[in-house]
Amino acid sequence: MLVKLDMYEIEAASSVGRIRFHRARVKKAKPMWEAPWDDNFYYNQMGAIAEYAFAKHTGLFWNMGSSNMGQVDFKPAVDVQWQQHDDLFTLQKGHDLELRYVMVTGVPQELKIHGWLYGHEIIKDENYRQLSKSYHAYAVPVALLHGVSTLEIQPATIIDDMGFSSTLEVADA
Repeated sequence: MLVKLDMYEIEAASSVGRIRFHRARVKKAKPMWEAPWDDNFYYNQMGAIAEYAFAKHTGLFWNMGSSNMGQVDFKPAVDVQWQQHDDLFTLQKGHDLELRYVMVTGVPQELKIHGWLYGHEIIKDENYRQLSKSYHAYAVPVALLHGVSTLEIQPATIIDDMGFSSTLEVADA
């Protein structure tokens, strides 16, 4: 599933990624990826852009995740992962086994939602490998991902910081 974003959508989502990056630096958080901080700046931006593309495709409300580090991107239990390469879906140690991880690749203007897997389908000893000199991760061939259409997303109620609630609906495809 290809999702195209215009320059305004890209800039809005990219801003969320920049906010996340700077908040992590202020908190002296360990980078999520085994990479220099400069690379993590880019990964934060692309992660936010991928989440926006998923929200646009599904019609789900995106809470932008900038104030809830470590929480899921979409309720219930969906986490969007932007990946640089489109042949392997990778996760590092420490990810939740029961979450559904959605793989997204591409550039800001055009992203591809490949599919999804549960954490326990990815995080297995036989999938752990050294992908480069300094990067170890669980890696699964993209061909093993479940199709995007099989990702059952039920409407969920979100209560925001001010106490307002809203029901999230999935848009008709």
